[in-house]
Amino acid sequence: MADVIVIGTGYAGMSAAALLTHAGRRVLVLEERGMIGGRAHAFRDRDGYVREYGAHSHRLGHLGIANQVFKRLGDEIDFLPESKDSKLIFKGKLWDRPEGPLGFLKTPMLSFRARLVLLALFARIKKTDPADWYDKTLLDFYSTSFHHSEVREFLPFLGMTVMCPDPGKVSAGEVIDFLKRALAAGVGVGEPRGGSIRLFSILKKHVEENGWIHVHEKAERIVIENGRAVAVKTGKTTYTAPYIIFAARLPMIMD
Repeated sequence: MADVIVIGTGYAGMSAAALLTHAGRRVLVLEERGMIGGRAHAFRDRDGYVREYGAHSHRLGHLGIANQVFKRLGDEIDFLPESKDSKLIFKGKLWDRPEGPLGFLKTPMLSFRARLVLLALFARIKKTDPADWYDKTLLDFYSTSFHHSEVREFLPFLGMTVMCPDPGKVSAGEVIDFLKRALAAGVGVGEPRGGSIRLFSILKKHVEENGWIHVHEKAERIVIENGRAVAVKTGKTTYTAPYIIFAARLPMIMD
């Protein structure tokens, strides 16, 4: 019997499973689809190119949480050298991505007035406590002090730092927290050598050292007894374990 059942094989599920097996626990991982990776799965096409299904930012690069997981496993992520030619699509055109506050002051993608407003927004972010804004949107935060149409149009790029481009939905606290850490660390995101394919192969190796990964096996129901999750029912059987981790997409827990 497994010590822990993990539902979902995205970065969250596979990282949790790998850390647990590394600590000596027996782990069973369940995945509905025929491949691991969740929304971050990748594949190599017939021409040899790696196709990333979901572009996942490894925020803060070697200083980020993802790399902390791999360091604990003894397999620190090998990041590619920082790209100096990244691009943004804005107002229907392709622009060089600004690097740091000075880059935003110089970029021609915004008018001079908009650049000054954006710098003022960054300055306010730097002074703000994220805890005051987790339950409010990025648009709420922006609208309390600023009303510039160009900068309002630019807000989705700030939302994308936490993978949610809609400023009317993304948590202002999440964005503020990440931007403050990025400004302090001097690192935005990192691109791992080999992409998601390599990272998931490493996680899979660690999980299978003391556990099992069952693909094509959907977790249909979590069995609750006396207010505690005690088992997971699939289309094939029912698995019991002292601990169950739900690491699939949150809306699925309501299915």
